[in-house]
Amino acid sequence: MNVDLETRLTSVFEERLGALDPGAPVTDTLVRRGRQRRNRRRVAAAALVAAGTAATVVVGTTIGDAPGRQRIQDGLPVASNGAAGPAAMDGPTGLFVTRDSVYLNGERHAVKTVWDTGAHVSARGLAFPDPETGRPTLLDLDGQVVPLGSATPAGGASYRDWVAADSGSGMVAWSEEDRASLRSEMVVYDVDQEREVARRSFDCTRTAFDTKTGKSRELAAGESPGPREDAFTECPMPYVVADGVVFYDADGRSSAWDVTTDRTVPTGSSVSQAHAGVVGGFEASEVDVSRLGGDWEFAEPVDGYEGILSYDGGWFLDNSGKPTIVNWRDPSQTVRYDPPGSVQAATFDTDGSVLVVTEEDGEWSGWDCPVDAQCEQVVPAQQDEIRLVAWDL
Repeated sequence: MNVDLETRLTSVFEERLGALDPGAPVTDTLVRRGRQRRNRRRVAAAALVAAGTAATVVVGTTIGDAPGRQRIQDGLPVASNGAAGPAAMDGPTGLFVTRDSVYLNGERHAVKTVWDTGAHVSARGLAFPDPETGRPTLLDLDGQVVPLGSATPAGGASYRDWVAADSGSGMVAWSEEDRASLRSEMVVYDVDQEREVARRSFDCTRTAFDTKTGKSRELAAGESPGPREDAFTECPMPYVVADGVVFYDADGRSSAWDVTTDRTVPTGSSVSQAHAGVVGGFEASEVDVSRLGGDWEFAEPVDGYEGILSYDGGWFLDNSGKPTIVNWRDPSQTVRYDPPGSVQAATFDTDGSVLVVTEEDGEWSGWDCPVDAQCEQVVPAQQDEIRLVAWDL
């Protein structure tokens, strides 16, 4: 399918699904947003390549002489106003994924994880749903595969293909859904303790959408949609986990569940990501952190940009075209990286560098780009597509 057409169709599909819930976005819609963003980035990257080599040469030789800026030469990053980039945090480094392997801490492991969304970075490794069974699984820092949940959930439920993880601890969370009875269990697991530490029950909703009138209605358990209706089932699931708090959407509102105190508070709008006591939101939506307690902060979007949040919570990454990071507390501080090749995706590494995937003539490569040196190729060129692990990748 033509990429532009696919993007337009995806947008129309999401608008139609959005009509089902006028309140906070349902979790399935949040997941679809991430997939749509990836399609848009690829279109943007292709457009940059098609613009011609001359423009690339100009960008690659100088960024200008504005105060606080440096010239960029031979692929070196350019920083503005003393930008030093994110602080290093504990956790896995150099995380890249192919269809049959995971690159972790400089080593390749023959481990098959989910190819689309659903895997997340934990301080203890890569947390992901098994691609065949959905069973929550961890690829730990030593490259060992550790099952976290039982082989199958109790009571005829099934695992959701999404495992949220705290990048600052061993806490992970998943959902066990019985869509026939419209019931769901949200499970919180501590990798360090090797046990489940909390569980909550939720009702799922099944909605019928009339394809002719555009009206929607809620279906009862066991009720079938009409001949002109499409049916959608939505169960709450843990979308983000950070600092002992599980963020999720249910019953038309966004909430934060503090597992230690078992206290739940509304957040006003959905949390897209959270690291080191800082939360990010979707687009122009502001998350209310005042009720979370402690020193939680909301990362204000820079010029309304919805970017990837660094693991220290201080920087946003624009991963369209040549990756650029910005200090959201001081937007005058930026770093622009210059990896070789056509950039397909980029995200932060836990050590503060930026991981980049490029593609040239059908060959994919993985790069580690520090703030003060040239990008280093850490995954060799190959014909297999390479992806990254981030909240919207």
